[in-house]
Amino acid sequence: NQELRQLQSLLLDAERLGTARDLAGRVAHSINNPLGALIGEITMMINEAEQPSEQLDNLLELTSRVGQVVRRTLELYREGKINRAPESLEGMFTTLGEGIARRAEANRVRVEMVTDPDLPTLQVDRPLLLAALESMGNNALDWMPEGGELQVDGALDPTGNLVRIRVSDNGPGVPDENKQKIFEPFFTTNPKGTGLGLAIAKGVVVGHEGQIHVEDRAGGGATFIIDLPLFP
Repeated sequence: NQELRQLQSLLLDAERLGTARDLAGRVAHSINNPLGALIGEITMMINEAEQPSEQLDNLLELTSRVGQVVRRTLELYREGKINRAPESLEGMFTTLGEGIARRAEANRVRVEMVTDPDLPTLQVDRPLLLAALESMGNNALDWMPEGGELQVDGALDPTGNLVRIRVSDNGPGVPDENKQKIFEPFFTTNPKGTGLGLAIAKGVVVGHEGQIHVEDRAGGGATFIIDLPLFP
């Protein structure tokens, strides 16, 4: 009976994640063409500018990153494949910090990124995993509009077989009755939320053969925990 309940739970998760993946694919498809046109316009402006523009260069880098995530989302939607490559978690954290820095500064949120210096490289799909982490980081910022702390850390678990990533904030936290629901498509208690960010993040983690859950943070707030296999 316990195995049957576990199987039923997995089937329900698969159905929910399939809905999220389908919608993610449709959204990615709808923005792919206009995003490509935007990248082309920015590139043309850079080429025609009389002087180098750091602002345009930064804008092109940002839109190109978004374009990469859109392309990988479309590939995942069409093929259901994770394209793994050796990646440094420290390097991904650096990119993550840069991606949310401006919004964190506007919200007066102090961001701290910590990784184990001896952590080996991970076999992951960098654009997808980074998009999942950015979704979780932005979710935390949504609940700290008046300031706070956001910490992201990564280390090997005691068994040496898993890499554990923790995304912690000192916002209002997640009520016990919502700890499972927040990963379901379209469920949100955020008036400005879509209910898709955490659902798609879970899909990315599960696609990497990992697990994700949320716990209460000591002192208040929430800690999202991702466990990824070191040897998938």
